[in-house]
Amino acid sequence: MRLKIKKKWKISLAILVGVILMVTAALAVKEQTKPAIVEEVVPVLSYVQQARIDYRVYLKPNSLYPENPLNPGKVYVTKFVDYLNTVFSYNFTCEEASVIRGRYDIVAVMAASAGKDNTQVWERRFVLQPAKSFEAKGGSVSLQDNIPLRVADYNAFVRQVAEEADLNANETKLVVYWNVWVEAITDSGPVKEQIASTMVIPLGEKYFQVSGELNQDKPGTLTGVRQVPAGVNKSVVIGCGLVALGCLAVLGLLFFCSSEPKEERDTVRKTVDRITKKYGDRLAVIEGDWPIAWENGIVMKSIEDLVRIADEVSKPIICRLSATDKPLVYCVVDEANVYLYRIRNNQRPGG
Repeated sequence: MRLKIKKKWKISLAILVGVILMVTAALAVKEQTKPAIVEEVVPVLSYVQQARIDYRVYLKPNSLYPENPLNPGKVYVTKFVDYLNTVFSYNFTCEEASVIRGRYDIVAVMAASAGKDNTQVWERRFVLQPAKSFEAKGGSVSLQDNIPLRVADYNAFVRQVAEEADLNANETKLVVYWNVWVEAITDSGPVKEQIASTMVIPLGEKYFQVSGELNQDKPGTLTGVRQVPAGVNKSVVIGCGLVALGCLAVLGLLFFCSSEPKEERDTVRKTVDRITKKYGDRLAVIEGDWPIAWENGIVMKSIEDLVRIADEVSKPIICRLSATDKPLVYCVVDEANVYLYRIRNNQRPGG
């Protein structure tokens, strides 16, 4: 016995499965026919930059600190500070390099902010060390430079601006930048890098701490393109195969399922409509199960024969609606017998 499914659903499922099967086949073919060689980005050499800012705070004569200078990382009383001696050291290492060259400079920027939202109201830039070039052969280069920072001079400039502009800033600070630009010549191509170390000193305060990016280690890589064999992605192929098998199984199931031909459904509908139109006033429709066992009743050849029996025994024609709301069995019941007329799928509308 075949499973039954509506014809429109059967067609829709077949189309959907067919589309999935075609897409799966296309993916499998694409995976099998992709180029044998592909390009991938790989690191070809590595390098590293190291930048350090060391400093010592030299003091004026005072009764508080017996030692002089003070080491980094402390809180410094502004009135006791004479100057900060800074030492900047930089190292660039690239073993594959034949020549390393570059330049560096040192720039100080003073900035003041005011108002509720700390808007920057003025800025002043000072060049402490103009751009200075360097060059070395081989895979490494190092440089070192020291420069003193007199905090008292910068605080004096802040007071002068505040007096001339009649402006009291919320915050004023000195930021010193050590900027380095470097280029290395290698067999794999040039390497160009930049690094900036900073020291931040608050101004206009009774005491301060030094902050900023004082120590940096900045590794890097130079990449290149190489050609490598492109293997077939087995997961994709296996997945496509499983999907294809599933689609074929669904198509086989759809083939096994049967659908009621439209012509037969139309024949049943026409027969029921004809009976209802001609004898509707003589039909008694019941709900639920049949109250009698009609399976062993006397079967009539046509509805007209059943109507004649109903006339002879003066009984109504009884019918019950099917699942499709159409009566497919009509019967007449008397004291002794049950007379039946059943509509068959292959019956002609006039039968």
